[in-house]
Amino acid sequence: MKRKILIPLLTAIHLVFFSYCYAESTLNCGKNIVSVGDAAYDVLMKCEKPKWVDASELDVIKELNPNEWVKSHIKRELWLYNRGPNTFMKELIFENDKLVEIKSLSYGCLEKDIGSFANDDNKLHLRMSKPEVLIFWGNPDYQTDMTEERLYKVSEKEFLKYTISISKWIYNFGENRFIKTLVFENGRLTEIIAGERGYGE
Repeated sequence: MKRKILIPLLTAIHLVFFSYCYAESTLNCGKNIVSVGDAAYDVLMKCEKPKWVDASELDVIKELNPNEWVKSHIKRELWLYNRGPNTFMKELIFENDKLVEIKSLSYGCLEKDIGSFANDDNKLHLRMSKPEVLIFWGNPDYQTDMTEERLYKVSEKEFLKYTISISKWIYNFGENRFIKTLVFENGRLTEIIAGERGYGE
């Protein structure tokens, strides 16, 4: 499996969900401004290199008209900028090296505090990206990854098959705390499961 920085390369369906974050059209990087539509290279030159990157490949299904759908394959990258506890984190999404979305997330944290909020459910929100979870909860104690094929209904008799990536991150906080399992679909947090009491410590 090919890897880029933190997250495995995957094939998935692009779906739109409501989230606690909100979208913007521009981002200030010092004296420079980047906008939706800019090339990834231009954004990299105007802003510092992001520490957290989630790279993936997506199958995007779009309706052209009521009787016609198209499935296209795109390369997608999520860049996450953490500028400290007094500033909202920024999530930049690129498709085929073009900036398509800028989001403001929750407040960030200091470099020394990365991963120090593990077991604090208040720091987690459904639809968070893997890099954002890593900032607050740190690396899991155990991780499993798999792919799953699903069907998308195009019409009463037609379906499109697509593949999603499912990851389960397990955190063990010791015998006095409950084990927590975080479930991701296509790189987004979809479920938080409290298990039995942990091991050791």
